[in-house]
Amino acid sequence: MIDTTEIRKHIGVNIDFDCSVLTPHLNWANDTYLADILGVELMNKLISFNGDDSDIEVLRIPFFTMLNSKVNEMLIQIAMFDWMNISGVTISELGLQRIEGDISGVTRKSAFHYQEKNAIEYFRNKGFNAMDSVLNYIISNIIQFDEFKTAAIYSELNGSIIPNVKVFNSCFNINGSTLLFIKLKQFIREAELFDIAPSIGTPLLNRIKSSLDNFDIIALLPELRNAIAYKAIAKGIETSSINIADDGARLVLRASTRDNIEVSSKPELLALINSANETGDKYIGLLCKNIRANKSKYPEYIDARIVPIDISQSKMIPLF
Repeated sequence: MIDTTEIRKHIGVNIDFDCSVLTPHLNWANDTYLADILGVELMNKLISFNGDDSDIEVLRIPFFTMLNSKVNEMLIQIAMFDWMNISGVTISELGLQRIEGDISGVTRKSAFHYQEKNAIEYFRNKGFNAMDSVLNYIISNIIQFDEFKTAAIYSELNGSIIPNVKVFNSCFNINGSTLLFIKLKQFIREAELFDIAPSIGTPLLNRIKSSLDNFDIIALLPELRNAIAYKAIAKGIETSSINIADDGARLVLRASTRDNIEVSSKPELLALINSANETGDKYIGLLCKNIRANKSKYPEYIDARIVPIDISQSKMIPLF
């Protein structure tokens, strides 16, 4: 249960701020994100820990205490983001109306529009950073959170040509975000299936995925990983809530249609998609060149995009 004391611990609000206004937004944040981030088993364990820690091993209590604090911060920051989108207005049969007036004997006026946008952006970033903090804490202490291994996110973080956020970040800047890396996993798989497999052949791709510690395979990884990363980014921008800012790739919070944060315009997005795709293609070209230069090491190689022409069945077409 997140009470007023806990809310004030994580956000700086005036003494007269009525923390109860956050209740529906905390419920929304909890319902929308908690099970997805923790997995059902760890979420239930944490909920039971809040009520009674008697079923938690003594050595794990400090870890669950810290996790509880981090999860609370995450939910509070996301709730603030959600609330900020409709703060300062009332809803009636006339629609939305702006609130200005006296609170506790002090005359209050609404913030300027740019200040509201900055505040929304601030809490959006704090919410995502808090999510990353939760995930990184669990992963760093996975031996204490065995329940997390049943979460869908855990399987997403293991066993891939690009195995973790650190490797992806070395190819394309995503600000070290575990959350964004998880979002990109779908597009990483699509890049392998639709871009890499046709370029080098499925047999060689399967060999690479099963022999990542082999010296000959390691020699292919720099170009291969860069190709997959750029292709995944292009797919993510095109079909998802991924946006590119000056400081790298980022997410726009899902499940909120009240997001006033400016994202790239359509022409800018198309330019980003084209640029990422072209860079990915260049890395694929370098990858194939490397493979062809060392054919004996990669006998499975075949460029499935090249279809031999059967000239015996073709007809001469007059030029004029």
